[in-house]
Amino acid sequence: MKINNTKILKKNNQFLVLNEIIDNQPISRAELTGKLNVSHTTIFTIVKELMDQGLVVETGYSESSGGRRSKLLSFNGKHKYVIGVEIEEKEVLYAIYDLNFDLIMKDIFSVKGLELDGLIDKLDQKIRAAVTDLDLEYNKIIGMGVSIPGIYKEENDEVIDATNKIIEAKGIRKKFRRKFMIPVYLENDANLAAYYEWSYGQAQGFNNIIYIYLGEGIGGGIVINNSLYRGGHGNAGEIGHIKVKASGKKCACGGVGCLESIASITAIEDQFNERIEKGEDSLLVDIKKGPYSFTDIFTIAQRNDYLAINVLEEAYKYLVIGISSLVNIFDPDLIFLGGSFNKFNNELYIHLKEELGEISFKNIVNELEIRTSSHDNLYQRLAASLLAFDKWKRRI
Repeated sequence: MKINNTKILKKNNQFLVLNEIIDNQPISRAELTGKLNVSHTTIFTIVKELMDQGLVVETGYSESSGGRRSKLLSFNGKHKYVIGVEIEEKEVLYAIYDLNFDLIMKDIFSVKGLELDGLIDKLDQKIRAAVTDLDLEYNKIIGMGVSIPGIYKEENDEVIDATNKIIEAKGIRKKFRRKFMIPVYLENDANLAAYYEWSYGQAQGFNNIIYIYLGEGIGGGIVINNSLYRGGHGNAGEIGHIKVKASGKKCACGGVGCLESIASITAIEDQFNERIEKGEDSLLVDIKKGPYSFTDIFTIAQRNDYLAINVLEEAYKYLVIGISSLVNIFDPDLIFLGGSFNKFNNELYIHLKEELGEISFKNIVNELEIRTSSHDNLYQRLAASLLAFDKWKRRI
């Protein structure tokens, strides 16, 4: 089959123009011509097509510089929508945004007692009910992004090694698309967070990034030379399974001494509660009954509780070991700490860099930046929505 290069070129030009308008709005046609180095006729034609689709509108005039003022263009994202879904171990969180990324609605439901088909059916029912209640048009939804706590093998349309075993299946994207009848994109939660920070967040401008997520497990996303790195089998970024200790609890992957089994939120909670059961003392025992959560442990550590501090310092020690290995291997420009890392104060990052300097290459650490996310609990749904949005811009 002969490829229509003209059609491909036209689509790419349309993507470039729309992206430029979104990133720099309001902007004039003349500015677009200069920024994209194409003819005024090409810009005029593409802008007209985008305006005919209702995606671009004229929003006023530029300031006068003595000559005729230019009409300014802006992206019109108010009348189309995108869905962001975050599947966790025990629940599904979802949100609807317009394409200006103003939140339309959000909700949550438990996955208890559900299999995959039941999860998809329940999500479909809730989204369609919300669309009806909010008087939205379903055919104006441009796509859905789904954040998953596992590895998504796109070539096989399969999820493996997920903390939520319900979604471990082949043909999962096909099931979502058949039910919702819109484009659906699945991505590992940590990869998605790395993609968001690199594309839209605090990691913009960095070419080589290691994103580390601290939660019920420990995951990561890797950006190398401005591309999300997935590895030969899609497993890149499984930072939680770096071996940092010769012994310890058996990890879900089958190994022992994995970072996730020592320093994740779940591991910290398990370690603390087991030591309480063995008779060790903590201020928490006098305050409330266990089992104790990470929030409990972290809060009581601020009151100089010995056991809480000891458990957290043990986890922190192995986090530093794991991070140092990544620094030495990948030589990143930025280490980005997400998830529950944002509960720690700035001293952690100062100490982290100091300790990395003792076990990593000095020339890397001297120029290494360490940042953390300050996002709220809509973070993953927003990231999933933006993935679907970016895919949509390539299709229009």
